[in-house]
Amino acid sequence: MSKGMSEPLKSAQKRYESENRERRNYLKQRTSARSFIRNKAEKEDLEELREMINEREKMLEEYEALKNFVEDDLSEKELGSNLTGFDISAILKGKTVSCYTKDFAKTIVEIKLASENDDEKNNNVIDSYIVDSVGKEMQVSYLKAKK
Repeated sequence: MSKGMSEPLKSAQKRYESENRERRNYLKQRTSARSFIRNKAEKEDLEELREMINEREKMLEEYEALKNFVEDDLSEKELGSNLTGFDISAILKGKTVSCYTKDFAKTIVEIKLASENDDEKNNNVIDSYIVDSVGKEMQVSYLKAKK
């Protein structure tokens, strides 16, 4: 922060920085990656990065395919559509992600990596199935939204 800034401006900037920490980290990391590629990367580094980029693009395409599959399935079953809160990174880290349908939030979709000890004891389950995506089995469960 600059010395000549007024107190309200300093306070607003500090609040913005704390509220947007993830975005700021993303931008810093992107800038570092670009700088490395432009200024430091050797031929071998660039080859490795190309491989990593191709793998990441494939994963993002599969992520979109899974999201579209679930949205299409929801629409077909007339349970809603347009998921919000879909986070493939969290799913791949083993977390259960709860997504909601934007139209009236009448259905909650839980998506997680499938495991052998998954059980269907939740009374709110409308439907549940396993789908192979991103090279892993994912359990998709549709739950009745609590009112």
